[in-house]
Amino acid sequence: MSRLFGISLAAILFTFAFGITPASAEDTNARIDKANEMIFIVKQEGILERSLEMVLEGTPKAQRDELRQILDEHIDRKALYAEWAKTAADVYTIEEMDALISFYSTPVGRSILGK
Repeated sequence: MSRLFGISLAAILFTFAFGITPASAEDTNARIDKANEMIFIVKQEGILERSLEMVLEGTPKAQRDELRQILDEHIDRKALYAEWAKTAADVYTIEEMDALISFYSTPVGRSILGK
């Protein structure tokens, strides 16, 4: 028991010593909201759909319709975007997401997304 207490105390002291603060639920929600905004900008360009089309183009013509149906049935786009938002919120700061949103909203950013 005292070993667990010692480890816990060391972790708390380490956190305070290096200014590390756990993310609050409010901060996490704000980051996920910002990530959803960023994903909306990217999603508007249809990156996922174009990627799926590239997969279909590489599929023999006789099986494309069947594969398209399978992809549509088994890819939950809403759940996929939610996972992307959670991942982006873990990886990027709000400031970084703001910068990405600003960039991808420009003609050059949209051109890059289009390619």
